[in-house]
Amino acid sequence: MALPDIVERNFTAGLLTDTIGESTSAAGVTIDGVLLKDSGITGSLIASALDLNGQLDQDAALVAAGDGQNIAVTINHATASAEAVDAAATQLTTPRTSGAVVAVKGGTTSLIGDTGGDYVAFQAVHVDGGGSVVHFGLQVDGTSDRALGTADTTAGGATAGTASLLIQTGARSKSDADAGVPTSGQLAVRSGSTDITAAATGGASGDLLLSTGATDCNDAGGTGGASGNVSISTGNAASTLGTSGASGNLLLSTGNSDDGASGDVELRPGTAGGTPGQVLVEDAADSTKKIAIVASSVTAGQTRSLTMADEDVNLAAIGAEDTDGEIVIPILSGIADAGTWTKAVTSGGLRTITRTNGAATESLWVEVPAFNRTTASRGVKPLGATINYSVDTADATDVRAEIWKVTAGANGASPTAAVLFGEADADYDAAHDTAAKRGLDTAAPQLHRMDVLDAGTPAYLAADERLLLRFVVADPGTSVVILRDASLLYAQRLVDLS
Repeated sequence: MALPDIVERNFTAGLLTDTIGESTSAAGVTIDGVLLKDSGITGSLIASALDLNGQLDQDAALVAAGDGQNIAVTINHATASAEAVDAAATQLTTPRTSGAVVAVKGGTTSLIGDTGGDYVAFQAVHVDGGGSVVHFGLQVDGTSDRALGTADTTAGGATAGTASLLIQTGARSKSDADAGVPTSGQLAVRSGSTDITAAATGGASGDLLLSTGATDCNDAGGTGGASGNVSISTGNAASTLGTSGASGNLLLSTGNSDDGASGDVELRPGTAGGTPGQVLVEDAADSTKKIAIVASSVTAGQTRSLTMADEDVNLAAIGAEDTDGEIVIPILSGIADAGTWTKAVTSGGLRTITRTNGAATESLWVEVPAFNRTTASRGVKPLGATINYSVDTADATDVRAEIWKVTAGANGASPTAAVLFGEADADYDAAHDTAAKRGLDTAAPQLHRMDVLDAGTPAYLAADERLLLRFVVADPGTSVVILRDASLLYAQRLVDLS
């Protein structure tokens, strides 16, 4: 006999039954508020799907290894996409002005006394079945504006800022005596490759951009700050006990190409409305010592090459002052201001200029073929001279070798001349630092090599300046002096590294 329909009935003493079925097909059973005890709901009680339209609130307490909640999904098809968990949060008709909409949120809470272990909000663990597929820990499609980032900060004072974003592989830690040395894993950041599997032309792989955020100012009374630094470095190698290892190399390179050209590696600062940045190379020991690489003088659209020789190059030496220069002075071109000077060349190629003795002080003037530059501190700086001469028959009163500087006159003005060095005893070597030593004749003849060095402050030759050698002989009347050779000693700097 069928029971009459029950509109509403209270079962204060409880209701015991094995099955509650629907009275109308496909209408389901509505239960307003359920408390499940004992073993809860088992999977066999849910035929296909559990559809919860309200908020699902689940709590679990673990005192051993295990899962607070567990979802296990098996897939038995080969082409369609499948998700173990599909979560979506949809903003409806009210436009959002603040706050965050989060589809899935995870977090952990640690203790102040923790000394080990990891707290992981999300963890990806794969089982590799051995096929040729790619296992992603996180995959983001093209609809995302930011694939990974920290939350924005829109208010606050000088101490307010967004959280740091650190991406790294697990640290390498070894505290046992097992053989072998473990290493930390590789951290690779790269754009996807473009594989061509048909008779077509593929596009380029995407750009890899490492940059700090811009500091935009959109208020007339505001002032933007500087964007942050981009730092790429290998890990530090430090030791508190024992000996540290070496830090790794830092390699900047483009990919290899079997057939096409590989890309360039470019280092360049950003453009600026104010002072532009520079490409700097910094000293490892002193960060205040830097080298700026400047290409502003290169013609637009041109690329200039710096090619190294097969040897070490010391740029400091290129721009340094060389102090070992020597120029032969052509003594046979000299002209005497008084007296008789006889020029000769032996069959062996030896030059001589013999002064006929006579009681007088006379000079031979010889032009020195030294070049000069209009740029300050460049070209030739006269330092001294080396003179070969002989004294015969009798001592001379004095013999000197003076270097003079002649300055060409401007339009309407005469040239001027002044001695640079060689007029004072202090400019001569120890064997010739007095008139008596310079005019000595004891070996019949006495052969002299006289070194003259500027005892003052040598200076580079400037524009319109020329050099002359003045060879001076002071003779009591019986001395025969022969000039045999002369050269100018000089320093030079040709490359401007200032």
